[in-house]
Parts: sequence; structure tokens; C-alpha cells
Amino acid sequence: MAARCVMCFGRSVSTVVLNRTCVTMTIMKNIGTHSTRTYHTSHEVLYTLCTGRYQWLKNQVHSVRYLSMEGKSSPLAGDQINADLSVSSSSDCDHTSNELRKQNGVIDERTGMADSIIKRQTILESLDKKKDLHKGEFADLDEQLLESIEPYITPELPPSPVLAAYVDKSETLSNLVKLGVDLSQIDKKGSFKTVLIRLDFDKDIKEKISFLHSVGVEDDKLGKFLTKNPFILTEDVQNLEARVHYLKAKKFKDDGIAQIINRAPFFLNFSIKRLDNKLGFFQRELSLTGEETRQLITRTPKLVTGSLDTVKRSIFSLKEQMRFSAKECKALVLSQPRVLQTGRYKLLRTFDYLHNTVGITHAQFVQFSQVFRSSLPRIKERHQYLVKLERAQYDPTKPGYVSLEALSKQPDEVFCKDVAKTSIVEYNNFLKTL
Repeated sequence: MAARCVMCFGRSVSTVVLNRTCVTMTIMKNIGTHSTRTYHTSHEVLYTLCTGRYQWLKNQVHSVRYLSMEGKSSPLAGDQINADLSVSSSSDCDHTSNELRKQNGVIDERTGMADSIIKRQTILESLDKKKDLHKGEFADLDEQLLESIEPYITPELPPSPVLAAYVDKSETLSNLVKLGVDLSQIDKKGSFKTVLIRLDFDKDIKEKISFLHSVGVEDDKLGKFLTKNPFILTEDVQNLEARVHYLKAKKFKDDGIAQIINRAPFFLNFSIKRLDNKLGFFQRELSLTGEETRQLITRTPKLVTGSLDTVKRSIFSLKEQMRFSAKECKALVLSQPRVLQTGRYKLLRTFDYLHNTVGITHAQFVQFSQVFRSSLPRIKERHQYLVKLERAQYDPTKPGYVSLEALSKQPDEVFCKDVAKTSIVEYNNFLKTL
């Protein structure tokens, strides 16, 4: 009514004897010493083997054999292990063997789970490394745009030499340097440098440079443009022309298109479908007319190339948390589009202080929306100074009115002279007391 589980760990041997009531594990080292531990159920020893020790077992266990024996000795891993195990009946032996097969299935299942966990952890670590690469200049790009250029920015192992080492040998690199391209910045864009060095200047690049000239990228800005977005050199010229034709079909003017491309170098990397979806999003969410949409995108084209997550959170904060009406939100964004690129926590902190502490109304925010882009610490310092002087008067219908522009944007000298009516020395002495 017993069976034996034998495991070989290098030069030491572990023997596990299982029966219906008890499991005994004996570990014999090569020097002859041994220790024995008794487990009350076979489940306990199996759980011990599977839980928390899988990686160790995976690296060290060479074989696991389950044997039903009747008083015989069996050679294992070059050592002789003698055992005399009395079996009461063949049916008991068969029953024990079935139980062992079931328990072996449990081990296989747990082993598979451990393999799956290790594989998943490896994938997550790889993704974390890629996320680190996207920090910095790639952090504010649209997620789908990142996916499209992912093959070019995935780091190589080992890293290739810097591009500057090939300038004398490569006509392509030499001409790009003459155009003002900063190769040291392209070195930071992952493996794209290996793509760039294989391009032929006459066949692959010259036509795209001519296209960029035709849409308004000036000579003195071309090097900076290609340094920021060298990926455009891998685009098909016909696709680039089609995207410009789409903007013209949407009644964007030529000078507006040139302004868009210069301010947002990645704009032409977007397909027509994605451009249309993004323009539709802004028109729908802010209830804009066609002309207002063109005005918004021409002024701040990075709203299109950036991630929509920040935009969505900012719109939600303006409408739901700060309680601006749809009309007020629209007016605020049109007067200061970069509000949508400001983190919602900064928006909320600025609004909370000015609205609940200073007493600024929603209408005043709409009138001077640039306040959301101003320094909140400076606003607090000036407000406290005005309170001390008893000049903190923000009602436009009363004498001594202090505008948001004077409170947040004017230089200290102008603020002290025109608003506080004191000298800059007195103001600086006050700041030292805070």
C-alpha cells in the first residue's frame, strides 16, 4: 500500500515514500548524512514542491520517477537505493498508482501555470523598456502614431555606432548635415538611424525635400523639421500629397497648411482617415463650426498629433468639475487652445484658488483664459500682497479693479507701479516674509 517518488538533485538523492496515511521524505547527501521529514498527507508534500519552489526545481531536478515496488531495489542516477516495501494487495497498489498519476497531473498543471507567469513577466519587462524609450520627445505623441513608427524606434542590441562616424562615407548623411539636420538627435531615435543610413539621397530623399518646400517648409527650418521628424523620409510622396489635398478640400488655406506643418512636424504622418476622425472629434465635442475648427487646428495643430487622453480629461474637467457651460467652454478653448493641453490637475488647482479664494467668476475666466497657463505660486503671492495693502478688488464694476492679466501676467515692476502702488523693493521684502 505504498509507492516511491525518487528525485535526483545533482549528487544527492531525495526519496519520497507515499502511502494512504503518511508521506516520508528522506534526503541522503553524498557524504552519507541524511534527514527525514514526515508529512501527514501526500497533498502537503506536493504543495511544498509546487508552491514557491518551482523555479528552483526547474533548474535542478533532472528526473522524477514514480515507481510501484514489491520489495525490490532499483538503480537510480548511478546510486543504489534499497527499499523493502510491503504491499498488502495488488488492488491497493493499483489504487495508489492512480492517486499518484492524479497528483502528477497537479504538478504538471502548476508547472504550466508557472511557465505562463514567467513568460508574462518577461513580456511586461520588455514593454516597460519600450515605454522608457517613448518618454521625452515621444511622450506626447498619439498612440497610433507611436505604433506606426515603433519598428524604427525599438532599441537594438548591441547599439549601432553613432551616425556622425559615417558622414564622410555616406552622401545621404553628408547632405542632411548640410541641410542642418542634427544627427546626434537622430541617434536617440532607436534603430531608425540604421534605416536612414541605407536611404539613397537622390532616390529616397530629394523628392520629399522638394515636397516639403512646396508646402511651406522654409530652407532655414528644414533641418530642424527633419531632426524632429526624420520618419517622414520613409513616407510615400503620393500619400503626403494626398493628405495635403485633404486639408485643401476641408478649406484650409495654403498659409494655414504651411503653419500647421511647421508647428506640428508629425502632422503629415497621419493617414487621411485618422486626420478626419480627429478633426471630427474636436468639432463634435466643442460644438464648433467648420471655420472655428479650422481656426483651432491652424493655431494649435499639436492637438491633432498629440494624445486625445489629455484633451478628453481637460474637456471633462472644464464642463463637469468646473461647471463651465458648453458655450463658455467653447469660447475659452478658442481664445486659448493650449488649455486642452494643460493637465487637468493644474486646471483644477488654478480654478479652485481663483474661484473659491479670490472670487473670480466664470465670465472672467472666459475673458482672460490665459490665466490657466500662468504660474499659480506667483498669483498667490500677488494676491496676498494686495490683501495686505487692501487693494484686492476684482469686481470690474467697482473702482480699483484688478484684472486677471495684471494679477498673473504683468512683470513685477509694472504690477508694483500700476496695481499695488508700491516700490519693487517693498514687494520683494514682503515675499521674504512668506
